Amino acid sequence: MPKKKPTDLVLDESVIREAEMARTLDEQFEEGYAALQPIPEEQLPLTAARMLYYLGALWGFLKRLKPEDLAPDYEMTVEELSAFLPEKPAVQTIYGWVSEEKIPYIKRGKRLFFVKRAIIRWNTDGRPVNPDNITEIAQAYVANNRPGARKRR
Repeated sequence: MPKKKPTDLVLDESVIREAEMARTLDEQFEEGYAALQPIPEEQLPLTAARMLYYLGALWGFLKRLKPEDLAPDYEMTVEELSAFLPEKPAVQTIYGWVSEEKIPYIKRGKRLFFVKRAIIRWNTDGRPVNPDNITEIAQAYVANNRPGARKRR
């Protein structure tokens, strides 16, 4: 292969397309850092195109991130929780879950907050009853379900 002149090292559409189809990021990272070697001059345009492609993909991912995505202890409001959950429940449904102690929450004054990490755990564990209030729920159940006892409201 004849050596290319510096003027031949231009990024055109075909070089960029070839870089896009070459390999996925995962495949390249699996090779590890030990595989890093100097880049031959004739591969510079393709390598530069690949780098630009992956940088663009990374930038697109970072632009979609929100501050709350980076903070697992982010406290969501009821409206944010409704938008966050996959089935997009109504706000009134969430208030019902809170009153039935079915969802982990924090109450500050009159406002409700939901810690993102706790909500993710609650959602992935099959939505168990709020573990923070399980003792209170058990005591209320026992008090209301003793044989011969009157039901409390």
